[in-house]
Amino acid sequence: MATELLASLLDILVALGIGFLIGLQREHAGAGPLAAGSRTFPLVAIAGALCQSFFPGLLAVALGGVILLAAMGYWVRVREAGDPGLATPVAASLTFLLGAMAAFSHDAQIVAVVLGVVVTVVLAMKKPLHGLARRLSAEEVRATLTFLVAALVVLPLLPDRRLDALLGLNPRFVWTMVVIVSAIDLASYLFVRTFATRRGNLLAGVVGGLVSSTAATVSMARRTRLQPERHALFRIGIVVASIVMLVRMVIEIAVVRPALLLQVGPPIAVLVLWCVAIVAMWLRHPVPVDGDGPGPRNPFRLTPALLFGAAFAAILLATRWLNDGFGDAGIYGAAIVSGLVDVDAVTLSLARLADTGEIGDGAASAGILLVAASNFCFKVGLILALGTRRLAMAAGAALLAAPVVAVGVLAWP
Repeated sequence: MATELLASLLDILVALGIGFLIGLQREHAGAGPLAAGSRTFPLVAIAGALCQSFFPGLLAVALGGVILLAAMGYWVRVREAGDPGLATPVAASLTFLLGAMAAFSHDAQIVAVVLGVVVTVVLAMKKPLHGLARRLSAEEVRATLTFLVAALVVLPLLPDRRLDALLGLNPRFVWTMVVIVSAIDLASYLFVRTFATRRGNLLAGVVGGLVSSTAATVSMARRTRLQPERHALFRIGIVVASIVMLVRMVIEIAVVRPALLLQVGPPIAVLVLWCVAIVAMWLRHPVPVDGDGPGPRNPFRLTPALLFGAAFAAILLATRWLNDGFGDAGIYGAAIVSGLVDVDAVTLSLARLADTGEIGDGAASAGILLVAASNFCFKVGLILALGTRRLAMAAGAALLAAPVVAVGVLAWP
């Protein structure tokens, strides 16, 4: 009995903490003298926990009462100070539910704590979120909504099993990879739109490579011929974009086959540190920051996403077939060729095949390193073809380390 009472008290304390966190943010936001704050929100959370613990049959009635009180407070504030927004009454209702979740079960309590932090962060980011919403164009809003539909509506509806009609592919897994890559692209794009400007900002030129490192390389190589005085800016942008590419590969491996990081992680870390060291050396000298350049396009569009899904599925099937017919040599050949076209697709394919046991972790790790090496060599070739020899020599010093590391790992006994 004492143990159950102590557990209930701990649940109520957790609910109290959630309510205090949200209430403190509301009061700090300065919502006005009639707004709920650091006292009201903890009480609302405690009410939810008490109802769940001792009066679960009254939970819906109590929630209705909280909503009614929040609506009355909103009406009074409208009369006193005009339209204050719905954030506070909605947050009060959520706080009651989070307090009830904290007393429902251990797993629900963990979810309640996480959601409490998320609610607090969303409330605190009012100005940045409103500013971002005002800056987004109608096309960007549509693209973002399309991504949300792809991630939250389409993905759960797809069957999570291998289908003979799709040559043994798992449609949900394939679409999951599309969503993951699109999410990385979209997050990178929003970062650039939020923190970088289109003119007079070095960050725009450097972080623009987040959307596509190969596209950034092509763009900067071409611009070097038109603006040779911006050579220092463009070489930094190319190398940083390639660093981001390596980080993306690590994220994708960690999602699909974390065990591969034990083998492929150290060589990729060596490449990243090498590129970072070169960029740091270049940054010791003055870099022009007033160059023009178009801002990045919203990376999520339905047609490219579908094409990536098709490319990923094709590479997955081709790699599986080459492994069956030619062993590791077939995997390495597929990695080298595919790395010229799409690093994400082949990285995810190799990680997936390793996770299902169709190829060994050693072969998958070597293939992923060859993907990076192939892509880096391809970029140097693009710079030679489209840019200047000076840019190729500078960027090549960083990018050609990838094939050296890959060959070194493959030759290591």
